[in-house]
Amino acid sequence: MHIYSMKGGVFLFRRKRLRRVRGPLPFRTVFAISSVIFTIMTLQGLWLVERNIKPTLIEIAKAETQRIAQQAINDAVSSKMVGDLEKLEEHDELVITDIDQNGKITSARINSKVFNHILSEATKRAQEYLNKVERGEINQWTETADGTEAESIRDGEEGVVHYISLGKATHNTLLANLGPKIPIRFHTIGEVKSQPISNVKLVGINNIWIEINIRLDVNVNVVVPFATETDTVTTNVPLVFTLINGEVPEFYNNSNQGMPPAIVPNAR
Repeated sequence: MHIYSMKGGVFLFRRKRLRRVRGPLPFRTVFAISSVIFTIMTLQGLWLVERNIKPTLIEIAKAETQRIAQQAINDAVSSKMVGDLEKLEEHDELVITDIDQNGKITSARINSKVFNHILSEATKRAQEYLNKVERGEINQWTETADGTEAESIRDGEEGVVHYISLGKATHNTLLANLGPKIPIRFHTIGEVKSQPISNVKLVGINNIWIEINIRLDVNVNVVVPFATETDTVTTNVPLVFTLINGEVPEFYNNSNQGMPPAIVPNAR
């Protein structure tokens, strides 16, 4: 009780109000606050993991483009294709030489029928390999330079799966291989272009060196979450190296450059 004095000598007594002690928060309020905090922390954690793992995904995508493109080229020039070409050349030569009645070579040309078949077969085999990778039919285990494991997806699913340790998100060497492994799916899109490359050089006196190659350009796109990596691998596949010896002339002036070499005429 508190006593208060008023004018006129009158004393009034006023009772002090007691504050009510609040009890625990209701369950619904606690649950709502906890849910909001948990959601914010989870989103922040996922954002940190995604930001720190993304560089690793980019490096893996670069390695995948090189590996897939190179394997497609290797499959295009595999031993099976070489065997098919040997059987084909038993009937038709790739380089045709024309010989006159005296047994002398008058001209040489490429057999377009055989060459186009070889070009088409190489392109077809490389494209088939890329299509199998896209469909997930290439079943093999690989291990990248940073230690992440990968396997192709089976059961008709598309792409390639890489397993990345969650510890890589810390960028700490000691913790890099710790934690559960997160499966990341890679999708590939490949395209093959081919074109013939021929090189003819004059060697010595009236000799011709013929070199025929197939240029394979394998363009591979590897699509990973939040990123896409594109790379092109170019390889020249040699088909023919041949030297055609022509008739040695009795006179040779080397296009009026320098002293002509001594030529011994044929004995008649």
